[in-house]
Amino acid sequence: MSKKLLENEVYSYALGNTFNDVDAGDSLTYTVTLVNGDPLPGFLTLDVGTATLYCSLDYASAGVYDVRIIATDQSGASTDDTFTITVMNTNRAPELVVTPMNPCTPWTRILPLP
Repeated sequence: MSKKLLENEVYSYALGNTFNDVDAGDSLTYTVTLVNGDPLPGFLTLDVGTATLYCSLDYASAGVYDVRIIATDQSGASTDDTFTITVMNTNRAPELVVTPMNPCTPWTRILPLP
């Protein structure tokens, strides 16, 4: 699975539809990390109560993130899946970097004496 998302947006993904336990009555708990085992970046959060992954993206989030979801049942048996989240840049409006001269500021010129 792969997701392409735009920066400056908020997304959610319900994990409960991703895994199924064949044992009747078992519930699953979820753990989400980066594939290399590092914790998720701050803009990716897991709500364990609803088993939902939230992505609150900003300009600094742009990039590619390989994510691992681990589903564990009540007896400790687990399985996992990986997917890639690609956060794409969006066009940003130009920013003012230099304040233009105030047109109301009077000009002064000193003339040389004759």
